[in-house]
Amino acid sequence: MSLPTSIIKAALQDWLSDTTSLALIWQFQNTPEPNTPFISINPVISVQRIGLFDEAEHLSTGLVNTHAHRRVMASLNACGVGALDALCQAQDKLDLPSLYDGWFYDRGLSAQTSDIRNLTGMKNGRYEQRAQMDIYLTCVNDAAAPLSDDVGWFNKIEYSSTDLHIPTTIITGD
Repeated sequence: MSLPTSIIKAALQDWLSDTTSLALIWQFQNTPEPNTPFISINPVISVQRIGLFDEAEHLSTGLVNTHAHRRVMASLNACGVGALDALCQAQDKLDLPSLYDGWFYDRGLSAQTSDIRNLTGMKNGRYEQRAQMDIYLTCVNDAAAPLSDDVGWFNKIEYSSTDLHIPTTIITGD
């Protein structure tokens, strides 16, 4: 399955840029921590299959195309002055349909957030505001390039029966 990571990143970037004034950084960039308040984004923490089976499309050619439905968890960590407020604002703006559609729905995603956790604590002898929230994004792998499997349809069936006095019959495919 091809996870639409670039679409997920673009959706998160647009959503958070439009709803907060904090700087946005992607986790694991190996850069120094900014001196100003920021939100650190980990776009794919986990990937979960939705349902017992993926959607299967049986074609008359003998191919089966599989469309994988997944729930991706991303993590947002806000640090610095206004951290909790920034995540609250971002979460609240998800209730506005015209904005939600542009950030997520139009990209083939749906989004649902977890509780926001206040993780304010001591850092270098002073309190630093910190907050954390997960966002769950539901997506389908690229419909233009689904997982395909040739299940090996046959082109000829031959059957006969001496017990029922049925003559040999051959059915051929196209």
